[in-house]
Amino acid sequence: MAVSELNAFRYQLHNTVHHFGLYEAWTVFKVGLTGFLYIKPE
Repeated sequence: MAVSELNAFRYQLHNTVHHFGLYEAWTVFKVGLTGFLYIKPE
């Protein structure tokens, strides 16, 4: 594999992991916020 191809692969892998991490954090945030609003006394 050429160096440029290897770098492209590493870049794509990094982006995938990074975006998955952001998605996970956003999901936890939304669920936590929804739970807080639901439990909060009216």
